[in-house]
Amino acid sequence: MPSEGSVSDAIEFSYDGHLVFNGLYTTAPANLNVDESDIEAIRDRIDELLPPLEAEYDGGPKNGFQDIDLDSYFDQYDFESENARLSSEHRKLAAELFDREYVREEFSGATEIQTEDGRFTGKEVSRHTAYVYWLLPSLLMVQGARPDRRKAMGTVNEAVGITNGGDDDKRLIRIEPLEFDPLFLLWLLYKEWQDESFETGLTMVNISEVGLLGSNRDYFGKSAKITGSTDIFQSLPFIQGLLKAKFPNQVAGKFQVSGQTLTVDIQQSGRVHIKADEDIQKATKFERVLLGVQLVRELTELRQNWSDLPKEDKYPPPTFAVELYERGKEQDVTIEFQKKLVKNLLAKRKESLDDWDLEFS
Repeated sequence: MPSEGSVSDAIEFSYDGHLVFNGLYTTAPANLNVDESDIEAIRDRIDELLPPLEAEYDGGPKNGFQDIDLDSYFDQYDFESENARLSSEHRKLAAELFDREYVREEFSGATEIQTEDGRFTGKEVSRHTAYVYWLLPSLLMVQGARPDRRKAMGTVNEAVGITNGGDDDKRLIRIEPLEFDPLFLLWLLYKEWQDESFETGLTMVNISEVGLLGSNRDYFGKSAKITGSTDIFQSLPFIQGLLKAKFPNQVAGKFQVSGQTLTVDIQQSGRVHIKADEDIQKATKFERVLLGVQLVRELTELRQNWSDLPKEDKYPPPTFAVELYERGKEQDVTIEFQKKLVKNLLAKRKESLDDWDLEFS
């Protein structure tokens, strides 16, 4: 076991690149000939169909999937260490994961190696990787650079997602990209504005950066990114952008999960970047990836919960626009916005101005 005060230095788990989940997907078994509740049968079938890591010919570049088996690393993990960031909850999460590393090797030219027996010329091997974390049957997360994620998902789709040229009737597993609706990101901001907690294991600590995107270009611009603010709700560009119905396509800030504070950048496209900051700055990569997977699971569950809410809870009330307007007035700025945000929120809530007594002083 590791010495007191340190988390198992013997754990050799690592990954290439940053902790970026560059692809999130909802999944559902289709024609696997197994019951959706039989997770082990689904796991076995996928494992059987995914191509293993091997070379097409002797000495050639390798391509395919190999086990990660995060659960096995807990045999070396000291939960009692004062620096331990994981709990039995994370061991349960690791046991649930279908986790694989996708490897794609390429010969990238000749290289010369000096040995005691002389010089030898051979081909240099470039190794590209992506990491698949599948919470069966419903959520698939891929960590890695975008080109590697695309290659990995192309192989997953070919093996288990689509068969016979994409005939939906012959699909084994339905795999659909998961995105974060701008109105969901707006709801996150509104919850922070109201200082309201979520009904999942995720807690928002603060918002430090927001990207805004509108349908029309004006003097404010079609898009904007507001950064470097300790209180995003005091930022006039942020307030102006929202009032002009430019909705968030990015939200970044600090979130807590299992008592650990993580700095997270969430993109509308489904990209989630967990930065080496706050509590995970000194964490091992083994700890980081499990905290990251847990956060993404909580975030996607929150997104699903939001999608199921009634309209009056799903979309902020038009009084939100009044409050933003008044916050701008406190900074001696009168914003001309033609009630764009009000009209948009009312349309989403299936309400009219007659339902509200709104006063912009």
